Amino acid sequence: MDTGLEFYIITDSSTRVWGIARVHPSFIGRVHKHPVTEKYRLLQGRGCLYISGKISYMEEGDTVTIKANEPHAFVALQEEATLEFVLENGPFESIEYIYTGETLKRPSQ
Repeated sequence: MDTGLEFYIITDSSTRVWGIARVHPSFIGRVHKHPVTEKYRLLQGRGCLYISGKISYMEEGDTVTIKANEPHAFVALQEEATLEFVLENGPFESIEYIYTGETLKRPSQ
């Protein structure tokens, strides 16, 4: 099943999870939260970011810090976006993701 999201974990340790996500414009972001801080850096493309009820837009090179337990989601705009992510604790499989039931779709342009 193609969800429009591919992610690759590069470092997975008890102190940090670091990876790359490729987000296709068809991807529908599921708003979620987790008990660790996460940082995003947009490497390629443009994106729409939801954090705690507010929408912002990201361009290549932009960074953002998402505090622990802040509901958030990301979607790509017109073309695929490549996003670097860092979670402050790990390993990845031990991080509890809590989904709110809300979704974020690519805004009409």
